[in-house]
Amino acid sequence: MAIEIDLSDKSALVTGAGAGIGSEIARWLARAGAAVAVADVRAGHAQAVVDSITAEGGRAVPIVADCRDDPQIARMVAEAVAAFGGLDIAVNNIGNTAGRGGGPSVSLDADHWRDIVNQNLILTALCAKEEPRCCCPGSGGVILNVSSARRPGPLPISPPTRRPRPASTT
Repeated sequence: MAIEIDLSDKSALVTGAGAGIGSEIARWLARAGAAVAVADVRAGHAQAVVDSITAEGGRAVPIVADCRDDPQIARMVAEAVAAFGGLDIAVNNIGNTAGRGGGPSVSLDADHWRDIVNQNLILTALCAKEEPRCCCPGSGGVILNVSSARRPGPLPISPPTRRPRPASTT
C-alpha cells in the first residue's frame, strides 16, 4: 500500500541529514514535494544529499552546522528559514551511538556514554527549542525527534559457569 502525501507548499529542516536515516528522511520529504534544508556537520555529505534531491527534481539547500554549538543551531534554523521563507517541518535526527568507535556497550567509557546521551537527548532538545521560534506564523508546524538506540553487543567476558547445587540434606 502506498501512502500519498503532498508537501509541495511546505519547507523542512532535517538535521543529521548527510547520511543514514537522516538522508533518507530528507529524500522522502523532497519526493513528497517539500523544499528541504539538509543540515549536517559534514559539508560534503550534506551537498551529496542535496545533489541527489535536485537530480530527482526536488528543491534542497545544504546547511553546515555543528549542533554541539548553540549559536550554530540558531544559525542553522535561520538559514533554513531564509532559504525557503519559513519552516513547516523540522526533523531532529542528530542521534549517534558509535561516535568514537563501536564495541560492546559494557566496554564504552563514561565520556563515550555522555556523548551518546548528549547527542540523542540534549542536542535534540536544543534544536526543538529553537525551531518553534521560526515556524511559519499561523500555519502550525511539526517537529519530529529521532533518536538512536544502542543495541548491546556480545559481552567481552565469558559467561559465568554454573556451580552444581548442593545435595539436599532432608
